[in-house]
Amino acid sequence: MDCGIQTQEIKHSEIRIPKSEIGREMALAIKAEGIYKTFQSGWWKKREKAALKGIDLQVERGEIFGILGPNGAGKTTLLSIPSTLLYPDQGRVQIFGIDGLRDGHRIRAMVNISSGNANFVWSLSVEENLYFYGLLYGLSGKEREEKVKSLINLFDLNGHRDVPFDRLSTGMKQRLSLAKSLLNDPELLFLDELQFFLWIRKGDQQHLGPGIRTDRNLPDD
Repeated sequence: MDCGIQTQEIKHSEIRIPKSEIGREMALAIKAEGIYKTFQSGWWKKREKAALKGIDLQVERGEIFGILGPNGAGKTTLLSIPSTLLYPDQGRVQIFGIDGLRDGHRIRAMVNISSGNANFVWSLSVEENLYFYGLLYGLSGKEREEKVKSLINLFDLNGHRDVPFDRLSTGMKQRLSLAKSLLNDPELLFLDELQFFLWIRKGDQQHLGPGIRTDRNLPDD
C-alpha cells in the first residue's frame, strides 16, 4: 500500500505514573509489524485483492498520526486492524503493549473509532442511539445519563436529540458518530474520513475524555 504519512507530536503535562504502569505507559500507542490482509470476492470464480502488504507502523503516545492515500489504498482496512474490527492474515499488532490478536477485549475498552460513513440504528433518535451504545460500553444509570447529555451539548446536537438517525443530514450523522466514539473515554481514537477538525491535548479544562477536545465549527450538512 502506497500512502503518505504525516505526524504531529503533542507536548504532555508532567504526570506521575505508578511503577506497575510504567511498562504500559512507556509502550507505543500502536505497534504493527508485517501486516497482511487479503479480501476475496466472487462466488463461482473467487478473486483475491491484497489490501495490505507487509505494513509496519509505529505511533507514539500523544501523536496525531495521519494516513493518506487514494480510494482503495487500504486506509480503512489498516485502521480496522488495531481497532480490533478485523484480524490480519499475517503480522503482529500491539496497542499500548497489549497483544491485539489475543487480548482484543482489553483493547476494545481502551479504543474507539469514528467513521465519516456513520451507520447507526436507523429508527432510533440521536439520544436513543447514544444511550444504546452507552449501554454496550458498560455505562448505566446516572453515569450514562450525564455522559450522553455532555456529548449532546459538546457537539451541538440538542436541536436534533429526538430526530431519528435516518432523517439526519450527513454532517449531523458525523457529529453523532464522533459523540459515540467518546462514550468510553478512549485512550486511543481512530478517525476514518471525518471532515472536521480535532485537537488532542492534555490539560485542557474543556475536553471530554482523556486528552480529547473538538472544534466547535462542525459541518451542518
